[in-house]
Amino acid sequence: MRVSPSTAGPIQALSDGAQSASGHSLRASDLVVIGYLLVESALIVLFARRPESDWLLHLGINAAMIAGIYVLIRGAGRGRNRVMRIARDWYPALYVLAIFKELGVLVPAVHPATYDELLLVWDRAIFGDHPGSFFDAISSPFVTEIMRGCWLSYFVLPFVVCVPLYLRERRAAFDETVHALILGWLISYLGYYALPALGPGYFPDTIPAPECVNDPGVTQSVALTLFSLEGRMHDIFPSGHTIIALIALWQAARHRLRWWPALIPIVCGLVMGTVYLRYHYGVDVLAGFLIAAAVIAFVTCRASPSACAPVPRGGSRWRPSCREDTGP
Repeated sequence: MRVSPSTAGPIQALSDGAQSASGHSLRASDLVVIGYLLVESALIVLFARRPESDWLLHLGINAAMIAGIYVLIRGAGRGRNRVMRIARDWYPALYVLAIFKELGVLVPAVHPATYDELLLVWDRAIFGDHPGSFFDAISSPFVTEIMRGCWLSYFVLPFVVCVPLYLRERRAAFDETVHALILGWLISYLGYYALPALGPGYFPDTIPAPECVNDPGVTQSVALTLFSLEGRMHDIFPSGHTIIALIALWQAARHRLRWWPALIPIVCGLVMGTVYLRYHYGVDVLAGFLIAAAVIAFVTCRASPSACAPVPRGGSRWRPSCREDTGP
């Protein structure tokens, strides 16, 4: 792997790190995004209520987003336009936000129902009750602030993993991590179409929470601001927070980022916080674990096919390895 001169700064590393053959063709993450947009467009055509959904507008947006990917690919492959190469590498972050914002309109238009009652039935069948009640004995304003702070880390965890890989020009590791995260996000979005739900917080009489869970505080102000920006969403099953946090943790460990153990308590707090704060049902988190495991297995096997091959008799067990990406 080419290493930039020690005198080069972060901006040079950003632009030089993007100079690879993968910048001139479709990557796995591109195919995931395009595939999702095509599936979503099919759902709009087949099931969206009209005219409430503005279905032609959203079809046009999806088509423009697909075209935008090809424009970025062509632009990144021509000359030495650093801005275009950086945009080509980081556009998935903007696309995830744009697609998520569309869900506020499209999910209720495509599937005008809510399944909170069913999810609570599943919770009671598996856990005996909503699992947030398991933490009521330790609830306090301090615990609430910690839990919500961990929950908010979801919005930075992907960058905490991806940015160091990008700056260190670990191209294969960066592309693999983006692929895994995008796949996790977009699978969760399809889950919102399948089982739209509002979340336990909308039903305080059925799923009560200790008063301190809703106490005002710094993290509460940030969370309420985010909720106001999102609007009314049906984004509960599966837990995207759980999926992305687990994938980010795995990728940090897999690619041997030195500080990855520090993410363990944050991710644990995030997962527990989703039910402690009554943002999710327990089955949402359980589904998040299963999806994260499936995504990790798929992406890892795709990156290292030999790692997933059967172990010969007398052979050693496979351990995660990224020899081409080892580094600080």
